[in-house]
Amino acid sequence: MYYMSTQIQSKTKTAVMRLSPELKDRYEALARHTDRPASYYMRLAMEEKIAEYEHIYLMKQEVEDYRAGKVAAVSFDDLMGQLLDD
Repeated sequence: MYYMSTQIQSKTKTAVMRLSPELKDRYEALARHTDRPASYYMRLAMEEKIAEYEHIYLMKQEVEDYRAGKVAAVSFDDLMGQLLDD
């Protein structure tokens, strides 16, 4: 019997950014204490934060659309009625 295993490697791109000396030191200290590269924690922090920023942008955009009359408001009672009817 033969088994075949395929490993899919994550493709990454290099990005350059400037950090304050204090922040860089904090990442390096964390890396030393956990035996992981500092870049692992930098990437993790950025991945987690981007979702938050995207959500904030979407919320701001929805408010602007509402103020511009592009979307209508739905009352809580109407919304609950729609949800409970489904």
